[in-house]
Amino acid sequence: MKKTLIFSLILILTNCIVYAGLYSGGEGTEIDPYVILTPEDLVELSNTTDDWDKHFIMLDDIYFPEDETTFDWSGDGVVNSTGKDSLGFSPIGKSRIFGKDTIIDMRFSGTFFGVGVTINNLYINRADQDTVGLFGGISSSTIRNIGLVNCTIIGGQFVGGIAAYSSAYSEISDCSIINSNILGTNNVGSLVGCNLNRSLITNCFANNCDVYGAKFVGGLCAYNSLFSRIENSYSIANVYQNSGDSDLLAGFLGASYNGNINNCYSVSNVFFEEGDSTNRGFCAIKSDGSFRGNFFDSIATNQKTDKYSCATPKTTEEMRIDSTFIDAGWDLDSIWYIDETLNDGYPSLFANINTYRFYIKDYTPTDNEKYAPIDEPIILEFIMDLSPQLGYISLYKEGDILVEKFELNNNVTIEENKLVLQPSEPLEYHTNYYLLTS
Repeated sequence: MKKTLIFSLILILTNCIVYAGLYSGGEGTEIDPYVILTPEDLVELSNTTDDWDKHFIMLDDIYFPEDETTFDWSGDGVVNSTGKDSLGFSPIGKSRIFGKDTIIDMRFSGTFFGVGVTINNLYINRADQDTVGLFGGISSSTIRNIGLVNCTIIGGQFVGGIAAYSSAYSEISDCSIINSNILGTNNVGSLVGCNLNRSLITNCFANNCDVYGAKFVGGLCAYNSLFSRIENSYSIANVYQNSGDSDLLAGFLGASYNGNINNCYSVSNVFFEEGDSTNRGFCAIKSDGSFRGNFFDSIATNQKTDKYSCATPKTTEEMRIDSTFIDAGWDLDSIWYIDETLNDGYPSLFANINTYRFYIKDYTPTDNEKYAPIDEPIILEFIMDLSPQLGYISLYKEGDILVEKFELNNNVTIEENKLVLQPSEPLEYHTNYYLLTS
């Protein structure tokens, strides 16, 4: 079984160029994306609608102030906690605006890639606004490898931490939300509000989140429809009904119509305003589509069954053993793994916990546009000392393509918190790479 390198990557590569001007660098193209490094970069993106079809890369963790009243959320240069700044962050991308004679598409249609980084203390307080999240509406977009931590997101209809409304072949992958509160009315999910029109959520999770809504509310996603898919994802959350008398709330997903959900699980409680329901373990309502290999913990939660049999109830003990998931066809070699010391013993995702990605942006020498000749070793520094171990380090690039396998204590050097390795072939510019040990 593959194991993690354990420690979070804090340096991308040596000899990076420092930019000034728009964002923290880049040109907004696919091969030279805009670089996001600061809270101000995110605010600039939220205010610059002309850039909502561009490409972005986030290279470091971002921390907004824990006291939301001290930050200039509007980006106008003035902190006014009783004025515009009281609304917090303005979502990137909005739903389509229908006018008398026109439809204005304001959804984000670019790409936003992270490198296993997190956005901390994001604050949005827009109860009178629909499509609220880090991204409001996205269309034909890819959001990958970012996380939200300690966030408060309040909206009206269509609310989700990463994206409120994902449609038109969009992809949200390797994303997470942790220790956060999400509140809205209808179509509220901790990670995503609505996932529509052949869109995909994969390798994502919500952990220790509280989700509040009235109708179509789920621990991970609110609404999945029109041949969209959710795969290899999980929710550990509390789902609360905050108004109304609808029973369309569930531990993982509020509703699915012609959607496919495979190899997912939930450990989420569901609380109704009046009376209790114990058959909302996974999905509140479904029509057509497929559900395969899904589970929920019927002991650790207040849900004993799933009304539409979209997932199989298991005891806490069963949810913590490999055979439960291997027998259902899960991949416990490269997608999932179980470690009793992590995630309270429930399955974890390699993509979110066990892979640490770095991004080759600019370094010397640079003799052409596509390849970066490796005349010097790659040096990675971690926040803690690395313990030398026997085995191998495998270098992959995006698409899970194996580039090279290195033998530890031979052609890989570990010195305290520094890992040095020497690839035998040039690496490509503007490509995500990650390391796994075995």
